[in-house]
Amino acid sequence: MNSPVRIDSKLPAVGTTIFTVMSRMAAEFGAINLSQGFPDFDCDPALVDAVARHMRAGQNQYAPMQGVLRLREAIAAILQDAGIKAQVTGFELMFHVGFGLDAPARNYRDLLKSDKALYVKFAHALLGRGVRVLERGAWFVSSEHNDAVIDATLEAVQGAAKEIS
Repeated sequence: MNSPVRIDSKLPAVGTTIFTVMSRMAAEFGAINLSQGFPDFDCDPALVDAVARHMRAGQNQYAPMQGVLRLREAIAAILQDAGIKAQVTGFELMFHVGFGLDAPARNYRDLLKSDKALYVKFAHALLGRGVRVLERGAWFVSSEHNDAVIDATLEAVQGAAKEIS
């Protein structure tokens, strides 16, 4: 029986997704599946208890992100002082550092214009100073990034900027 109602998906017709492929491979090889919705075993009861305790205490919101604007602004200033053309843009919990850009990146095509090779050198210089950033330019900030961590990060940024400029 054909239904007279047609439902059109707003999702693109992507076919088989990476999640399907990875789930199939995990099952085939007997591996732990770390793709979307997995692993498929129970969580450690101590973790469940800790989460419940913190939720009952009202600790159920994103941590306040004081210092993030200071971090982004200081990174931009340090890079500018070192003579490195860069854009530092983003949101409270995640921002992007793009080298060689005249204006903030607004889409993927804008990012293709960035100087990825120089940024990778910068990322490696940071790593040598104890700061791990993604080589694609994305920076993530959490509640563990207190003033002391931000200060240490900025010190590493200053050293790395001098090294690559």
